[in-house]
Amino acid sequence: QTFLFRFPRLLCSNSVVVKLAPKFGDYLHNTLIPGYHYIPSGETNLSSVLDYLFNSTNDAHLQQIVRNANEWCRYHMTHPKLLEDVLDLFNGYVELLDREDISWLGWWKDHYIEYIQPGKSDFYHEANLTTAEEEKHSRDLHPKSLML
Repeated sequence: QTFLFRFPRLLCSNSVVVKLAPKFGDYLHNTLIPGYHYIPSGETNLSSVLDYLFNSTNDAHLQQIVRNANEWCRYHMTHPKLLEDVLDLFNGYVELLDREDISWLGWWKDHYIEYIQPGKSDFYHEANLTTAEEEKHSRDLHPKSLML
């Protein structure tokens, strides 16, 4: 539950992953199928899930789940796909903002420099970053897609 960010990485291992029913989902959760990519469980049926896992007659099914998870991982956990997913999330957020109030765009055009360029924001001075560190930080935080 607490370590949702670890879940996709676990699917990339050569092990069966048991996942407790999440209270909150993440953006990758919609791409996964319980029983196909991982073994779903709840707090009430955990002992029967463990019995299933340790029953050798289920080995072929469990091996197939691992193969399915690894296939999912080869597609979803690549650097280009993760970047695409992040951009999709940002675009969704922008669409939401646009639907609510388009005036945010004018504010962003007037103020984005304060957040992403060194020396233009108190952030760099408060953090006591050197000029080299400021430049590196700026490059790391300067997504070209947000430059308007």
